[in-house]
Amino acid sequence: MTNILGLKQNRWIVGAVLLLTTCNLQAQEQPNAREKFEKGNWFVSGALNGEWLTKTIGNVYAGGKISGGVYLTPLSGFRATAEIGKNRIGNDTEATQLSANLDYMLTLIGNNGFKKFNLAAILGAGFNYYDFGDNDPKYTRVNTISGNFSIQASYNVNRKFSVFIEPGLKVLPKYYSKELNNKIYMQSNLTIGLAYTFRDKERGQQHLSPLSTGSGSAGDKGENRDAL
Repeated sequence: MTNILGLKQNRWIVGAVLLLTTCNLQAQEQPNAREKFEKGNWFVSGALNGEWLTKTIGNVYAGGKISGGVYLTPLSGFRATAEIGKNRIGNDTEATQLSANLDYMLTLIGNNGFKKFNLAAILGAGFNYYDFGDNDPKYTRVNTISGNFSIQASYNVNRKFSVFIEPGLKVLPKYYSKELNNKIYMQSNLTIGLAYTFRDKERGQQHLSPLSTGSGSAGDKGENRDAL
C-alpha cells in the first residue's frame, strides 16, 4: 500500500514538473524584439561538486571544477572543464581524480530573449586520471574515457552573473577494481557554482521614434524646400 501511495505521489510530482516546463516553453515562443543575442559570448565558471542519489564506490565525494566556454547561438554552446576530486574507493581508501571534459550545451529554456531562469541539457566526453596512492603497489594509476550527461538549471542574477545547480551522470569503466575494470558503471554527481559571461546576455536594443528614422529632421526638410 505504501509503495502504491508513493508511486502516486511521484506521478503528481512528475506531472507538475512537466506542466511547469510546458508553460515556460510556451511563454518563450514569442521573441523579444528589444533584445539581440550576443554571438560568440564567452563565459567562465567555478563550482564545487560531490556525489548525489547514492554513496557508491567510485563516486567523487568532494571536488571542484573550473570551466570555460562559448555560446554560439541562442540554442547551443560548448564548454571545456577541468576537474579535481577525491573519490570513495572503500571503507578506508580513496583515490584522487583529475578530469578534462568537453561538452555540448543545448538550451531548453531561456533561448528566446533574456530570462531569469535557464535550463540546459549537456552531453559530452571526458578523460579521467585516477591515483590510488600506496593502497595497491601493483595498481596505482588508471586512465579512463567517460561519457557525461547533465541538466543545468541556472538563475541569472544579472546579464553577466548567474548561479547554477547541475545534477549529472558519468558512464565509465569500474576503474577502482583491477578485476572489474572491463565493466561499465554509472557515477553520479551534483555541481553547484557561479558563472560569468564576458558580454551581456541578450543585449538590449534601443528603439528609435518614427520621426528619427527618416532621412532628416523636420527643420532640415523645411530648409531643403526653401532652397528649392
